[in-house]
Amino acid sequence: MARIISFFTTVFLALQSLFGIGGMAFGKVTIVPEAEAYPLDAQTVSTTLCNGTFQSISYNTYYNLEKQDGSEWVLVEPKVPMAFPDVMLVLGSFRSQRYWYDLSYYDALELGRYRIAAGYGEFEFTLVSRGGVTLTPEFDTYPVGTKEVKATLYNGSPYVFEYTTGYGVQKWDGGDWVWVNLNLDFTMDMNRLMPLQSRTFTCNLSYCDPPLDAGRYRIAVSDAYGEFTLE
Repeated sequence: MARIISFFTTVFLALQSLFGIGGMAFGKVTIVPEAEAYPLDAQTVSTTLCNGTFQSISYNTYYNLEKQDGSEWVLVEPKVPMAFPDVMLVLGSFRSQRYWYDLSYYDALELGRYRIAAGYGEFEFTLVSRGGVTLTPEFDTYPVGTKEVKATLYNGSPYVFEYTTGYGVQKWDGGDWVWVNLNLDFTMDMNRLMPLQSRTFTCNLSYCDPPLDAGRYRIAVSDAYGEFTLE
């Protein structure tokens, strides 16, 4: 049995190399977004559906756009009702298919976290400002005692953005941002973020001394800042 599994795994890796179906997981159906973040004026977003199983899968063409509001997802209504063909699509075994979604069907969207809920599953992305480097926490508000904050660093400029692995935390104190003490050492290695690319990282708040109380805070990565509230 182990030899059979090893054989099929070898065949799968060969197919992956031959057809360039990166992101496909053996024995699973996966959704691979094109990017984690897009500029606010983006016209389309896209994802690739990968079928790494030995069976074909079928799904409909229907989808919704939703915006994150705290812990809930709220439906974004299109400017006019959208009609979807009443057909089922089929994706064969060890095949992949890319799909594009047109954001121009919707009124001007705001900055924030969105997801496409389609017939084959769902994927998330963030709309950010174009023209500079932005840092966007996953949520705007967290409960006091939160240990980690995930944030997306997006380079909306035409230049390569260089930054260190270190980060800082500041608190708003009635007119000024005050640094919070972090009992954490960084290697200070340099990273490079290419134009119109994004990267997600985790800020560990458990190293803040003293522990953070309620208030407005921001994460600092080089000259990019992302604000959030603890309440």
